[in-house]
Amino acid sequence: MSNKQKDRGKQSSRKYYKPKNKGTTERTNIWLLLPIIFIISVLPFIVRLKAYQANLSKFSWFTYNDLYTDFFLYYKQTFFVITVFIMAVIALYKAYTDKKNIEHTPILIPLAIYAALAFLSSIVSK
Repeated sequence: MSNKQKDRGKQSSRKYYKPKNKGTTERTNIWLLLPIIFIISVLPFIVRLKAYQANLSKFSWFTYNDLYTDFFLYYKQTFFVITVFIMAVIALYKAYTDKKNIEHTPILIPLAIYAALAFLSSIVSK
């Protein structure tokens, strides 16, 4: 293989690889990933028996016994809601501090419509 062919191969591989922001590297802070790490690694192991009054016996689709026992979801729900709240605070903080990195794309419009309808549904329901 001649030197021209070797150089041509190097040039074609350079054409497709362009490093972003030469000289500057941006590192993701590990503290921002802790809520996701908690949800993936710790949340599945949270189990405890909780017996409580459901107060749903007045509805025809529920049994007459108001005592409801839950083994898996009661405490997981609490920890999950707290973690999601922390994630929302982190996202709002990052959006406030890094205003230049926020992109408004049309793909988020259906998500905003869904969020508005879900919020409206929870307000209007009994």
